[in-house]
Amino acid sequence: MDADFQQKMAIVSGANIPARQGQKLSEAQKKEIAKNYFKLFFALSMTNWMANNTLGASWHKAMSQMDAYTGAKNTNNPVAMYIKQLHVAHKAKWNHIMMTHKLRDKKLNISPDVAKKWNMRVATNVREGLNGLNAELNKFQAPPQKQQAKQPTMSPEMQKRMQMWLLQQRMQNQNQRSA
Repeated sequence: MDADFQQKMAIVSGANIPARQGQKLSEAQKKEIAKNYFKLFFALSMTNWMANNTLGASWHKAMSQMDAYTGAKNTNNPVAMYIKQLHVAHKAKWNHIMMTHKLRDKKLNISPDVAKKWNMRVATNVREGLNGLNAELNKFQAPPQKQQAKQPTMSPEMQKRMQMWLLQQRMQNQNQRSA
């Protein structure tokens, strides 16, 4: 059997893709990713709760926001893969909490002054969580692929001619329809 077939069979059976070998996360990196993931989730939850939602609805909305965040990540990155795994595990556990927590129907009742202060703190936590996750993602970013040669752009004069020609064509079509 040829080597290419053997490699593809190994991949099909769950072996690591050669490009991913050597790109493993350390325990410290996993801990940092988890810290930033939960910082982001709880900050989003608080933002939603401060927007006059119930606590349960706030958690649910934050979970949906995290679904969107993790769903948009490229799985070729080991950090993105770990974030997705973390999210799946968190979602499985947190769904139970969202349904059974005794304060899930409680709304947050705070003064506008307190809300303003808390909004600033929550915004800082959202920013720190996102920045931390993105920093970890960037450490394992694949090298950029070679860009295809750009097609030559039209000169402004040629663009103007093209626009005029399209306008003439449109006018001719309208005249033919009305005749």
